[in-house]
Amino acid sequence: MNSLQFLADPFTSAKNHSDRIMTVPQVLHLEHHLSAEPTVQPIPGITLRGFRDERDVATWLRLREQSFAAEPFRIRPWSAFEFRQHCQAAAWWNPCHVWFAEVMATNSQSAVPVGMVTLARRGGEAKGVPAVHWLAVLPEWRGKGIGRMLLTHLERRCWELGDRVVQVETHSAWKSALALYRRLGYVECRRRG
Repeated sequence: MNSLQFLADPFTSAKNHSDRIMTVPQVLHLEHHLSAEPTVQPIPGITLRGFRDERDVATWLRLREQSFAAEPFRIRPWSAFEFRQHCQAAAWWNPCHVWFAEVMATNSQSAVPVGMVTLARRGGEAKGVPAVHWLAVLPEWRGKGIGRMLLTHLERRCWELGDRVVQVETHSAWKSALALYRRLGYVECRRRG
């Protein structure tokens, strides 16, 4: 099995059941040129907050896993170690560039995270091109403007830092994410896969 294919059933041999081989969707690279400072439109009942402490690692991982669980091209869950390796150990990591969208729980005073986004830097450096890193909204909260709110907040932060281009990488099978990016002005700049 190579990086471009996976088995629909991991316990089945590809040689004997070629009909169960699925092709990994193309990876699309999109970018958006910011011509003015983005304005975040508030959503009643939804608040944004930053990354607080190590407890938010579990929150980030849960949102990532649950948000993509029903997608046609599913992702492999990460461990806390993998989060630290792929995010916190990266040169671009800045906990001030991780945001969560929260809603107040109906029967308590606690806020419940329903979405998140992370600002990364392409090229692996702190001054690389800004990139959306894992924009995720729980399926039952999609279509309410939360993805737009998170993405616009990230773009506004990029604007404040002097950046005028934001990039994102997504899979062609993630139709709702791709539609959101395109509605917000992101255009394809390259593809691979």
